[in-house]
Amino acid sequence: MAFCGGRTDAPDNSGRADLKPIVYDSRLSATVKVKDAMSVKGLTARQGVALAGKPSGSDDLDNNFFVELTKAYDDTFADDTRSTFADEEWALVQDAELKAIVKLYAGSKDDFLKEFASGKG
Repeated sequence: MAFCGGRTDAPDNSGRADLKPIVYDSRLSATVKVKDAMSVKGLTARQGVALAGKPSGSDDLDNNFFVELTKAYDDTFADDTRSTFADEEWALVQDAELKAIVKLYAGSKDDFLKEFASGKG
């Protein structure tokens, strides 16, 4: 199967140099960056949050990421638990809309798996 990284309308890979990564103003919050990244990718908030829960280095899908993120946020805001999550992950519980989705997935593995399997996750 042929692969074209970048533009799908240029099978010879031409024009790829014109594609530049998104560079955010450092003054923007992580939440703004996360929500914008979801929007640029054409993801709904639910799909974007589900995708964030994909475990790296494993094919086993479960909702442990959401359980641990919720627990770390709700427990104490302690620096030691906060530091185990990247800024983009932590942003998921700092926004009311995204936090509600994180809590939904933390409470229901089935809801997470259903959204993850919806085609975008």
